[in-house]
Amino acid sequence: MRLNSTKLRSAFSLIEIVLAIGIISFALVGILGLFPAAMNSAADSQRETQTALIAKRIFTDLSGKKPFVQKKGLTAKDANVVQVSLDVPPTSPIVVDYDEGGMPLGASAENPDLTTTDSPIYRATITIKANTPTAGVAKINLVLATPALAPDANQRTYPFATLLDQASAAPSPSPVPSSP
Repeated sequence: MRLNSTKLRSAFSLIEIVLAIGIISFALVGILGLFPAAMNSAADSQRETQTALIAKRIFTDLSGKKPFVQKKGLTAKDANVVQVSLDVPPTSPIVVDYDEGGMPLGASAENPDLTTTDSPIYRATITIKANTPTAGVAKINLVLATPALAPDANQRTYPFATLLDQASAAPSPSPVPSSP
C-alpha cells in the first residue's frame, strides 16, 4: 500500500522527544539544586531578624528600667528576675535565654513562679559599663548566640552595642501616699 504524498504527517520523532525530556530534566535538576541554598538563606534571615528583635527588646527594657530574667543554671527553674541598674551595673555579665519566638525563658516580673520546659534557642550575654565612654553614659554590650546549648565552636554569634543615658534610664519615683 502506498501513502498519499499529498497528505502531510506531523508528529515528533522518538529522538526529538528524548532530547526534549533530557533538556527539561537537566534544567529541573539545576532548579532543584537551588532549594537547599534558598532554605538556608531563609533560615539565616529569620535567625538574624529574631536576634535583632531580641536585642531591641533588651535595649528597650534596659533604657526603661524594666526587670528581666537572668539565667543562673541550665534549666528555667534556676532563673530569677533581676532589676538592672545602669548606675551600678552588675560585676558579671547577665545571661538570659530566649525561646524560638524571642520570649525570655523562665520566671518574669509579671509571673515570678512561671517556669517553662522549652529549651533555649538564643542566649544573650549582656555586659554593662557605667560612665563609659563619658560620665552619665552606660555602654551596653550584647552578644546573642544560637543555638544556645551548642558548644561555642558550633554557635553563631551576633554582637550588638549601644550607649544609654544613665539619667534617662533611672526608675521613675514611686508616688507618695496621701495622708488621710
